[in-house]
Amino acid sequence: MITIRDIRKEDVPAALEISLTELGTDYLTKQDFLETIHANDKFCMIALDDGTLAGFAICQLFGPEKVDEMLKLPNSPDRDSLLKVKKIGLLDSVSVSQKMKGKGVGRKLGEACYKRFQMEECNVITAMAWEDVNGHTNIKNILEHGLNMTPSIGIKGYWNLFVSSPEGHHCPMCGAPCKCYGRLYSVKMKKI
Repeated sequence: MITIRDIRKEDVPAALEISLTELGTDYLTKQDFLETIHANDKFCMIALDDGTLAGFAICQLFGPEKVDEMLKLPNSPDRDSLLKVKKIGLLDSVSVSQKMKGKGVGRKLGEACYKRFQMEECNVITAMAWEDVNGHTNIKNILEHGLNMTPSIGIKGYWNLFVSSPEGHHCPMCGAPCKCYGRLYSVKMKKI
């Protein structure tokens, strides 16, 4: 049975192991997970399958003043619309262990994060989905069908913008520098 809860310090090694395998060796660190514990502007929810960590979702909360820093979007109507809202929820990093893919873990994480964004009174939820070089978007079904989010602009090599490595992001799909796209998804929130 899948249960969802906030991450705890003892969960970090298992979450980091999933991240290293699924997102690449230079994308998230132990510190990235630890910083979500007791933070006001971010959180990490984990999915447990009978006590074993099956996946995680790191989320960020911010205002329009951090749109450029957090999303690194080019000048576009999408960026302009985000600059006009009061509070944005970013479904930042979602990953599920290989053996648990296709079992509804990502959907349950997405739904739990959506509810948290509602409680935090976000005006818009955004996500930058990983669209690989073959055109496959990692969490497309969760975002489009589970959370009713709409895709828009795609940015080639997007993940290279978030690592300090001079050769770019070490992508598990295409190596370094990563040639995959970041695909922006968003949805306006309904009041609860």
